[in-house]
Amino acid sequence: MPSIRHTQGTLARQTHLPLLNPSPPILYFSLETVLRFVQYNLVYAILGVISLSFTVSHLPLQVFVLLSAGPKQFHSHHTPMHGF
Repeated sequence: MPSIRHTQGTLARQTHLPLLNPSPPILYFSLETVLRFVQYNLVYAILGVISLSFTVSHLPLQVFVLLSAGPKQFHSHHTPMHGF
């Protein structure tokens, strides 16, 4: 039994070693690229949310009401076009 386990271990080591040998540089590069991409997007997303909340909080109340009611009025105004 120990000899079979030993051969299975060496077979597993032999099959996994060539697969993992060229992989780490490619994996490291893609992981670094993805992390950098996510980091930049996260920074821009946070800045966008901050600027958007700042803009919305400093809008006049009438403009905010018009913006929130705008899509409903637009949709009800263009419903007769479906019959055409």
